[in-house]
Order: sequence, then C-alpha cells, then structure tokens
Amino acid sequence: MRYSLKFDEILYLEKRGRQAIIHTKKMKYQSNMNLNEIWEKLDERMFAAVHGSFIVNLKHVHSVSSGMVMLTDGTELGVTRGYRKELTEKHIAFVQGGM
Repeated sequence: MRYSLKFDEILYLEKRGRQAIIHTKKMKYQSNMNLNEIWEKLDERMFAAVHGSFIVNLKHVHSVSSGMVMLTDGTELGVTRGYRKELTEKHIAFVQGGM
C-alpha cells in the first residue's frame, strides 16, 4: 500500500534495520525505502538529522537541550553532541525564517 504524507504531518523518521519508520502524531508507517533514500527527497531546510537513526521535522521541535531534543508532542529523542549544535542552529534559522 502506498501512503502520501504532507511534510507537516511527519514528526520524525526512524531508521530500523534496512527500513525507515515514519512517525506522525496519529500513526507509524513503515517505508520500503531506507532512511538515506528518504533523506535525499526531503527539504533539508525543514528536516535535520538528530543522529544516525533519526531525522526530525524542525517544525515539530520544541526545544534542544544538552542531550535531548523535545518535540511539540512531548516525544524526547537523544541527540549526539555533533548534531546538537547543527540542530539548534537549523531550528533557530527555521523559526526566524518564518516558514
């Protein structure tokens, strides 16, 4: 079965084995594409890698702290040090850009 999701619906994507799980507020969808294939199709201004296993939608980032990113729905994801700075900068730029 094929799904068509709007960017706004996607909270984050999770790498699971060779496949990706797309998390929305309502459901999880298993994709037959891997995370790298999906990443190539996403608008990088709207999405940022948290670490090797997650890609988050910046629109749903509430805050970024020392080791966590908190999403607007209360989900917490671990953030590795190298991505924390990048994610914070992208999130600030995204908010300031008014997209």
